[in-house]
Amino acid sequence: MKTIVSKLYIGLILLAVLGCQNKLFVEDLAEFDPNSDVSVYEVTLSNPGQTSGMIYIDIGSGEVYNYAEATKQPEKVDFAFLWGSSSAVNFVSPDNTVRLEEWGTGKNINANWFIKNRTTFVRLEKSVVPLDFYNNIRSSEAVKHAYAELKTLAESQSNYNVRSHGEDTQLRNITEGDLIAFRTAKNVYAVAKVQIVTAGNTGSVSLAFKVYKKEETAVEPISPSELYEPFEIAVDRLAELRGASLLDLSNGSGFTMSEGYYNQHVVDAVLYNNGEGVVISSLNANIPLLQEDVRELASDWELKTKTKFIRLKASSDTESRWNTVQKNSQIKALFAEGEGIVKAYDDYASEVYGPAISVKGMQIGDLILYHSEDRDIYGVIRVTDIGTAFLDGQVKANVYSKKELGLPRLKEFTSSGSVVSAAAYVDFKTGTVWTTEEEGKANASSVDVVSVRGSSSGNNFFPTTNNSAAAAWAASWGTRMAEWQHRNAVDIYGYIGDNTPSEWWDLYYDLKEDQSMWNAFQTATVGLEPVQRLKEMGSSTDPMFEKTVIFIHCMDRKMLVALRVKERTATSITYRYKVIDVN
Repeated sequence: MKTIVSKLYIGLILLAVLGCQNKLFVEDLAEFDPNSDVSVYEVTLSNPGQTSGMIYIDIGSGEVYNYAEATKQPEKVDFAFLWGSSSAVNFVSPDNTVRLEEWGTGKNINANWFIKNRTTFVRLEKSVVPLDFYNNIRSSEAVKHAYAELKTLAESQSNYNVRSHGEDTQLRNITEGDLIAFRTAKNVYAVAKVQIVTAGNTGSVSLAFKVYKKEETAVEPISPSELYEPFEIAVDRLAELRGASLLDLSNGSGFTMSEGYYNQHVVDAVLYNNGEGVVISSLNANIPLLQEDVRELASDWELKTKTKFIRLKASSDTESRWNTVQKNSQIKALFAEGEGIVKAYDDYASEVYGPAISVKGMQIGDLILYHSEDRDIYGVIRVTDIGTAFLDGQVKANVYSKKELGLPRLKEFTSSGSVVSAAAYVDFKTGTVWTTEEEGKANASSVDVVSVRGSSSGNNFFPTTNNSAAAAWAASWGTRMAEWQHRNAVDIYGYIGDNTPSEWWDLYYDLKEDQSMWNAFQTATVGLEPVQRLKEMGSSTDPMFEKTVIFIHCMDRKMLVALRVKERTATSITYRYKVIDVN
């Protein structure tokens, strides 16, 4: 990969043995002082279009790395060699995120390197390189001084262009015979002659280096506490909220509205378009009823995390802020600065730019700063593409101090049994469901109702005190249940299938698990007699129990339960419920 030559006689021996060394390098060493303190080596960078390409270099040591190796120790890398169809050989500093973004490899560096060293380059084309300029660099001090000399010479070229000649953090169109000076973030100076260039993504560039590193300083590896989490988000169907619009802002996982209930402890934000542009919102904000499942959020979720957002308008300054955020402390600091930035906008409005629990009107290039207060997550979303129904973005998230929230008890159960051995014995107080008669009997004091499906009666509810209902499936089941030592008294209030009043369906979503739920129950059931068995009428494929709401008053256990049908299939039914203690 590289050949280190610190003394003339070592170089001559190597050149004699390896006669294939490039002639330019042989001539460069011919007048080299063997007592010089300058570090000299030749190195080849190769395969810039390959993941395994050896295109990253630490100038001070001459070590060359592929992407995987460099990503483990980005603090050592001074520049990358990349190939462009029109710009040919390119040298790019790791901190030049704008230029790197033009290559897939560069995008990976931007996203995954937490340290991005700054290296500046100066290039003198072969046609104007002074005679013996390179050969006359015979000490390390001469290397350092050569940087300033080459800068002056480069800027005086008739065709001078900062992108091609420097001083800049990128160079392009590098060719054989060019002379390049380098200055790194580690206080290393170097001058290199371009020996050989082989074109293309499988090509290479060979360089003869002379290096000054007397004042070299190490760039410390980033602390684990500073490592941010990079990821991308892509959310669609925003106008009707039917995509994976609920986001875990620690890793980018997305959930639909119906999935969100089961993941409410990790959901930090929701994206939608209510006709006024794309909005990102905290879960504790008012979300527009763009579809039926949105009602679950306000009604059934017991945990709605609070997140604050700040929207920075797309601009060169905003882009620069994205590019310079490279560690967790910078992500957190940017959020702290965000309020002052947006309040200086001429069109500032808190509902548009924040800080607020929702912001709107996002455009490509915007940055959305966020802080999930309950989970202590900070982050930055860069909007890369957006439409009326979708948003794509890149994210840098500070999850080092992330709090793990527990998932609240899910008040839901599924009943799929149609025979005695598969009946469900339900305890509403703890949410436990036992699915065998043996378990039900062992926990009889905690069983509120039995849920089972009949061949002609559809889905059924009855208390264990109604052993005659159990006997409808099997006489022996009723007999055994009558002998249970403990059976809880229950009254069931409800309607069969589509007979449920529409106001009950709406009432369920408005119910709060407090005294107001008891008051609502009493009002809703005026004139309605309780039953000891609630059942569907009709075949199992009829759309019964759709939008069904049922009240269950557990007298012995002093509870009131309100259930609704969450989902019904030909073989199972899922109920969601609310429960309060009553005197």
